[in-house]
Amino acid sequence: MELLQLSLESLAHPAAIASLLLLVVLFLYWCGTRGFADLKKLNVPGPKPVPFLGNFLEARKYNGLHLMYLDYVKKYGKVFAICLGGRPSLVVADPELLKQILIKDFSNFRNRFMPGRAGGKGVFSARDDTWKRIRNTLTPTF
Repeated sequence: MELLQLSLESLAHPAAIASLLLLVVLFLYWCGTRGFADLKKLNVPGPKPVPFLGNFLEARKYNGLHLMYLDYVKKYGKVFAICLGGRPSLVVADPELLKQILIKDFSNFRNRFMPGRAGGKGVFSARDDTWKRIRNTLTPTF
């Protein structure tokens, strides 16, 4: 019991509170940026996101996400990383590379970001095994 009391007393010390608060802030920052950090390690260009918000604040400057994407293609090239909310995404604007991804290497690129559930359960919005089943059915078409 005395040990518990000593522990609680030491937690009330201002330095302990400040250290604990700093650890919590650093942990939250890490949680908010870890996905985008993986893309940066791969040297994928793109705008720097704000933890948890991503690039949403910057998107407000544009009159639509598509205009922001067009500007980013000019700034960062045809392949760049963007973070909408806490979700990092790879944007590909190169038709030949898209053909490679969507037709030849489709099994490695599933669960693409779709705002809401636009498109229902089609090939572009289906996820996981449903997407794989639909895509395998369509493969002979390509």
